[in-house]
Amino acid sequence: IFAVAAAFEEVLFRGYLQGQLEAVVTPVRAALVSGVSFAACHSFLAITVTDAGWPIMAFTAAEGIACGFIRKSFGVWAGALAHGTAIFLLSIPMA
Repeated sequence: IFAVAAAFEEVLFRGYLQGQLEAVVTPVRAALVSGVSFAACHSFLAITVTDAGWPIMAFTAAEGIACGFIRKSFGVWAGALAHGTAIFLLSIPMA
């Protein structure tokens, strides 16, 4: 299920949002804005679900920006693979 959620988020944030932003700003700014937007949309998770707070926000911002640059260079599906891999690796200790 993590792979499906990661793919959906990548299509939404990197495929759609970043693609739309690239029409009005530089590709670097589009990657940065899509990454920060990705983190902002995880604020509910960070504050209420996990009680982890700002570390989750910092991680999702870094992950979102990294996936934005991966998308810029290699495409949406490469970003989705990176995102899914990060989630999988984070979930291993919880299993």
